[in-house]
Amino acid sequence: MKTQLRQKVKAIDSYGAKFQELDGEHWLNLKNGVEKHKGTRGNKTQPMLSGCQTVGVNEACKIGDKAPTPSTNAIAMADLGGKIKYVDTSFLTLWRCDNEQEVLGKSIVEFLEMPETAAEIMKAVSQESVWVGDLIGKRKDSSLFDVHLSVNPVKGADGQPAIIIASFVDVTERKQIEAELKAQISLTDRILAVVPNAALVLDGNLKVILASKAFYDTFGTIERHVIGEPIYNIIPVVELSKKISKVLQGKESAGELEFRHRLGTLDRILVSSVIPVRRGELLLFLRDVTDERERQERLYLTDRLASIGEMMSGVAHELNNPLTSIIGLSEVLMEEDMSSEAREDAEAIYSQAQRTAGIIRKLLTFARKHPPVKQLTQINGIVQDVLSLRSYVHRVNNIQVNTYLDASLPETMADYFQMQQVFLNIILNAETAMVDTHGKGTLTITTRRLNNTISITFTDDGSGISKENLPRIFDPFFTTKEVGKGTGLGLSICYGIVTAHGGKIYAKSKLGVGATFVVDLPIRIR
Repeated sequence: MKTQLRQKVKAIDSYGAKFQELDGEHWLNLKNGVEKHKGTRGNKTQPMLSGCQTVGVNEACKIGDKAPTPSTNAIAMADLGGKIKYVDTSFLTLWRCDNEQEVLGKSIVEFLEMPETAAEIMKAVSQESVWVGDLIGKRKDSSLFDVHLSVNPVKGADGQPAIIIASFVDVTERKQIEAELKAQISLTDRILAVVPNAALVLDGNLKVILASKAFYDTFGTIERHVIGEPIYNIIPVVELSKKISKVLQGKESAGELEFRHRLGTLDRILVSSVIPVRRGELLLFLRDVTDERERQERLYLTDRLASIGEMMSGVAHELNNPLTSIIGLSEVLMEEDMSSEAREDAEAIYSQAQRTAGIIRKLLTFARKHPPVKQLTQINGIVQDVLSLRSYVHRVNNIQVNTYLDASLPETMADYFQMQQVFLNIILNAETAMVDTHGKGTLTITTRRLNNTISITFTDDGSGISKENLPRIFDPFFTTKEVGKGTGLGLSICYGIVTAHGGKIYAKSKLGVGATFVVDLPIRIR
């Protein structure tokens, strides 16, 4: 009989070790038989299988007299009321008890920080079910620790539950590791949520492990279309995939690659930074530098335009010298006694030389650098000056210009040369549209006062602007002209100048009908 009891105790101890080894399966070894009870973790219960070996209550209580060899799990046996009848040495060690007398006869609930779970455990026992879950253990010194508990009811000779066998595993270290892991994951998530650039973590197969919020926002996609996908499916740029592969293989160190990629309906310029993290993993940063490159291009073109202006100024000065001689000599000729035909020729030379000199003066005025200065300015005068600069082009291209300028317009604070540039850009675009459409055209310019605003309207009968392009015409570098015929900067510069004056510039158009540009400037006297 004693041998059988020792076998039972060993079987009970081995149960705890078996439970720890086989996740999701609960093993009960009694006598020479082995019963397997399929259950689930996480405070869920499942009925025990039939055929469980039985043990009498008295026999179970006597086991306490025969202390078993300590097991990897702490084992306790209690009656159906939860009073402890037996504990092994592992239990005493885990709860830091000096001897069994500190434990026996007490309720299991006293050793747990979560007594409200006791009712759930007892309910499972009454239903002959296994209860498995994580709880907080409470030692006699009131210190707390995490414990994994498995409770199994054992039937008596009458076939009814007679005792409760509880297996405890200290999972404090595991919980700490889980908490640290969760903290690391949380930190990673927070970093990915606030990092300003699109970022990806890739594995050795070029598949995405993690992605930043900025990446989803920039590329307009969602997690299930990114995580686990190869980078070449998400960004089909051969040069990028080659760069990443070389870094992973150690053929290249971290480096950058600039490439164009279509995001939505727009072509963007991206710079990728490939950084190896550890063997088989790397970090990929993607930065949208489109606006930066456009600013650089704008500065480059501005510098070129400034150079052209300086060159134009030099040419104009060179032309002024012979023109001065022509004007002076023609005046001398007109004072001489000559035939009427010769006099008409001399007067024509003088008149055209004066006209040429006037054009050169206007070119010099336009080409010179002028610091931005706002002063009281007559808008009608600026319009007329710009039209005089383009009068020859209008004449040779058969463009009729109709002006309806309100003579009662008040002066307003404006930069003469900046507004000259705005009006010139609008007229140049109108000329191109009309000539390209039907080799001629009609340009109508109107100025009027609307309350406290001066409105300047430019209407052409060119090809017009499509509905799709109309919202983008003031974007930097947007142009519908052929390569080499436009920079896409003219209207964006106009927008910046008018906005700086506190005004508005907008366009109305129908494709095939023509376009109307409106500049509204506030009336300010200081």
